[in-house]
Amino acid sequence: MNKKRMTPVHSLLLSVATLMVPGIGYTADFGLQPRLSTGVMHYSFKGNGSDLAVGSGRASTEDIDYDDQLVFIGGGLTAFYQRFFADIYFQQSAEGEVFLSETPTTFGFGIHPQRQDFSVSAGYSVLPNLALFAGYKYGKTENEGTIFDGVDAGGNDFFPNGIAIRQEFEEQGPFVGGVFGWNFGNIGRISANIAVAFLDADERAGQQVQGGELTRTTTGDAIGVSYGVGWNASITDRLSYAINLNGYNYSFDNFSGTTFNDSSNSDRDINIDENMIGINLSASYSLL
Repeated sequence: MNKKRMTPVHSLLLSVATLMVPGIGYTADFGLQPRLSTGVMHYSFKGNGSDLAVGSGRASTEDIDYDDQLVFIGGGLTAFYQRFFADIYFQQSAEGEVFLSETPTTFGFGIHPQRQDFSVSAGYSVLPNLALFAGYKYGKTENEGTIFDGVDAGGNDFFPNGIAIRQEFEEQGPFVGGVFGWNFGNIGRISANIAVAFLDADERAGQQVQGGELTRTTTGDAIGVSYGVGWNASITDRLSYAINLNGYNYSFDNFSGTTFNDSSNSDRDINIDENMIGINLSASYSLL
């Protein structure tokens, strides 16, 4: 059996997919390659102007502002043909745990964030060390928890029985970018990429309060940047691995929608900043 060899072009396309999503490898003119990945991300969510504290006729505007480390697993599939590639990828995090305390009131709330990500993309190697790509991505963050008992500035019970809360934040839209790679002989390849995403966002929040449930829906948009560096190499003719450091910075504004206390549509002074940096290890296997 002839041994497959990774050409500079295929090595570059391998790097593109590896950096956009956890790792991929390929060593022939045409191929199909599934992969599995795992890692941990440092996820930061800051929602200025999110009124997540309403009850008993009182209202308070509170900001959701937290950082958490989320472990994740993912899987995907990539197809290569000469200078072209197409890729699909899904990632799911485990449930985190965060406690938030607010002032001047003394109440706080605990939440359990989870994160999902999905992307489809295609790319083309314009030079042996340079490739361009474009695609569509979807992400969803779920924050569920409870507002704990506390007192307001006058010493009155604010939430005597606690309030169950939830928030869903979804983003989706197209992205474009490029990647540059450096080969180290037959050892492996280091690559770096950057991409710009044009995203629309939907935020939905709900609270179980005395007398029923209060809900809110808002929409916004953002232009954000994602980036990554990584190393990928072959283990055998068909099996390869990748280690990557990826991140993104998205800042959403231009929100409009309904509030908990007002069911009418209106522009809302909300800004949501979402940042992530993560490290992952992936393994992929060439079927063809």
